[in-house]
Amino acid sequence: QLQAVTVTSTTDNTFTASRTGAETSINGGQLTRIASLGRDVTQMVKFVPQVQNNMVSGGPSAGGAYNRYNNFMIDGANQNDRFNLNSSGGVPGSATNGRLISLEAVKEFQVLMAPADVRQGNFAGMAVNMITKNGTNTWTGGATYSYRDPQFASPEQFIKDAKLKVSQFGFYLGGPIIKDRLHIFIAPDFQERTSPAAGTYIGAAANDAGLVFADTIARIVSIMKAKGVDVGDGGKVAIKNPLQNISMRLDYLVNDNNRIVFRQLYNTAKNTSFSRSNTAFNSSPTVQSTGFRFTSNGFNSQNTNYSTTAHLYSTFSGGRTNELFAGYNTIQDDRILGGQLAPEMSLPVTRASGGTIAATFGSEQFSPGNALKEHILEIADNFSIPKGDHTFLMGGRYERTYIYNNFPQQALGVYKFASMTALEAGTPTSYAVGY
Repeated sequence: QLQAVTVTSTTDNTFTASRTGAETSINGGQLTRIASLGRDVTQMVKFVPQVQNNMVSGGPSAGGAYNRYNNFMIDGANQNDRFNLNSSGGVPGSATNGRLISLEAVKEFQVLMAPADVRQGNFAGMAVNMITKNGTNTWTGGATYSYRDPQFASPEQFIKDAKLKVSQFGFYLGGPIIKDRLHIFIAPDFQERTSPAAGTYIGAAANDAGLVFADTIARIVSIMKAKGVDVGDGGKVAIKNPLQNISMRLDYLVNDNNRIVFRQLYNTAKNTSFSRSNTAFNSSPTVQSTGFRFTSNGFNSQNTNYSTTAHLYSTFSGGRTNELFAGYNTIQDDRILGGQLAPEMSLPVTRASGGTIAATFGSEQFSPGNALKEHILEIADNFSIPKGDHTFLMGGRYERTYIYNNFPQQALGVYKFASMTALEAGTPTSYAVGY
C-alpha cells in the first residue's frame, strides 16, 4: 500500500524587479529531464497551471483567452505566425509539425501571464519567452539521438500496421572563440519521420472502408494517359515530415561597459499532405470531392523560418543601463505540387464493399500558387535609471509587419464527370475555373 504524500506550498505576493506577476519558469536542467517525444519546447506550456493545451482550438489557451492572443518569443524577439492560420496555433511552422528551436539551445523557458513590466506586451493571453544558452570560457558539448518504430511499442496490431518511423538527432557545442571576449553556442536539431497516409489503398483488405476495385483505378489511369495526363496511382502513400532547426548565438564583450549578443535561427519543416476517405461524389464544382484520391492529388507543405537578432547591453555610471535591440524575422509557407500540373477531376466509382464513392485525381484545387510570406522588423530601446527604491524606465519600440498571402482557388480548373464513359469522352457535367 502506498503511503500518503503531503504537498505543501506557500504564496508570495511580493513584487520585485524580476517578479512582476503570475509566471512559470522552467530552467535548462529541468527541460532536459522532462520527457518530450516531439522535442518541441513550446509544448512545455502544458506545465503552466493557467494554460489549457487544447489543440482542437488551434493552440494553447492561457487564462481562458483565445490562443491568437498569445505572444511567442526567443530572447524577447518575435516568433509568432502573425497571419495565424488555425492549424499553426500561432507558432511559425506548427502547421507542418515544425519546431522553433532545439531543446538543447534553451537556458530558460518563461511563461508570463500578467506582468507589470511595461516592456512585456503584445499579448492578452500569455507571453512565452525562450532564453537561449550562451558560450563560456570552457568548451562544452553533447549529442542526442532517439528512434521509434512499432517494434518498440505495445504489441497491438493497429500500432504495428501504422509503420511509424521517427529518428531525431542533434548536438550542441559552446565555448570561447576569444577567451574572455567572444563566445559561441550552436545547437542543430534534425528529424526524419515517416508514417502511412490515412485511408485505404489498392491492395488493402477487401472490407477496408473506401476501397475501390483495382481495375477501376487502372482504367482511369489508362484514360488519362491517353489524354497526356499522369494522374499517379492508388497505392500506399508515405507521409514524410523532415525537420531542421539550427540556432547559433555569439556573445562579444566590447569592453567593461558594453556587450553585444547576436543570435540566428534557421528552421525548415516539410510535411506531406495526403489522405483518402469514404466521401461520396458531389457533382458541384464548388464542393471538393475527395474520396479515393490518386497520388497526383497530394501536395507537400513547406515552412521556412529565419530569425536574426542583435542586442547591445550598456552600463553607465550610477547604475544606469541601456538595452538596444533589433530583430528581423522572415516566415514563408508554400505548397509544393508533385508531378504534372492538371485540373482537379472527380467522378463516382463503385466501392469494393458496395455503393459509390468519389474518385479524385489531378492537382489539388487549392494548392497551385498557394503561398504565405511574412516579414517582421522590430527595433526597441530601453533606458533604466535607478533612484532610491525605484527604477525609472524610458524607451520606445517600433515594429513593422508585412504579410503577403496568395490563395488562388480552382486556378487550374475543377471538372466533375458523371461516369467513366463521360471521362473518356471528355464531357464533364460541371466545371469551375478561378481567376
